[in-house]
Amino acid sequence: MFDPVANQTIGTYTFPQGGFFYNVLPDSAVGLSYGLGYGAGGILVFDQNTFAQVGSIPLPSKITTATALLRWGADGFALLYQNYQTNTNDLVLLRSSQTQPSVGPNPIPAATSAIPAVKAGNGNFQLTVEGGGFVPGAVVRWNGADRTTIFQSGSVLIADIPASDVAVAGTAQVTVFNPPQGGGSSKRVSYVIAAK
Repeated sequence: MFDPVANQTIGTYTFPQGGFFYNVLPDSAVGLSYGLGYGAGGILVFDQNTFAQVGSIPLPSKITTATALLRWGADGFALLYQNYQTNTNDLVLLRSSQTQPSVGPNPIPAATSAIPAVKAGNGNFQLTVEGGGFVPGAVVRWNGADRTTIFQSGSVLIADIPASDVAVAGTAQVTVFNPPQGGGSSKRVSYVIAAK
């Protein structure tokens, strides 16, 4: 990042090796910047004071090349991506609790339940995770992978679960991750995906 008034570099946002940013979207209201680019696998979240990466927001699996990023409402983003199947540019809206700053030190969260129960082949759905110690910026993880999460309260999070996560019967492990300072991962909640 470059300060044109002081005519000097004031910090660097580090991108994963082999990738590059299409754009960086600063949001001074929450003290975070969001980076979208090639090779990230999602939107990278950075602290504006330390320039450290403090989180990431996964993109839906069908999106391979997104080139434009805008804030959309209080907890969302709009991004433009090239749809190679239809040969069009499509607009996708995402919501995430990582649009909220975390003041820390954050507690280790406790996840106690995940509802509703679904059967294999159910399709996309919203998972409600209940527990305690959730903070703004908390993320629901499905078998260790971040899922787009909405912070409802200190005891309720809503996560968008894609159809691919429940395509076959089995058991998934659901955890909640609170961001630094402090924070960390909850114990696992086993989520059973019943056979059709």
